[in-house]
Amino acid sequence: MTKLSSKLWMFSLVALVAAVAMIAPDAAFAQTSGGSVGQGLFTDIQGLIQGNLGVLAGLLISLFGLWMWLVQQSSWGLIIVIAGAALTAFPGIYAGISQGIDNAFSDIQSDASSAKKNGSN
Repeated sequence: MTKLSSKLWMFSLVALVAAVAMIAPDAAFAQTSGGSVGQGLFTDIQGLIQGNLGVLAGLLISLFGLWMWLVQQSSWGLIIVIAGAALTAFPGIYAGISQGIDNAFSDIQSDASSAKKNGSN
């Protein structure tokens, strides 16, 4: 492992620990008045990742993977390029899937409650 790559991995590890340490107090005390514990924190993090910071992180990771693939001739670079693109696309995909599941379960719940009302009469 070269000196540059070991410094990069150390920087990545420190950045990950810093991000977790920054979010940990909010996650520990995440309560909203609506009764949904952690919903505010989830919304904030989702907005952060979907916003400019998430796009910038995905772009930088993809560029680093492209550099590894072309300059260092490492096949891991292609995987890192895909990971950067996935990081950029993940919040939108997750929001679409969770909204679809929420709609499906709310429809099932309304059908079940209407069937219960009709059956009890």
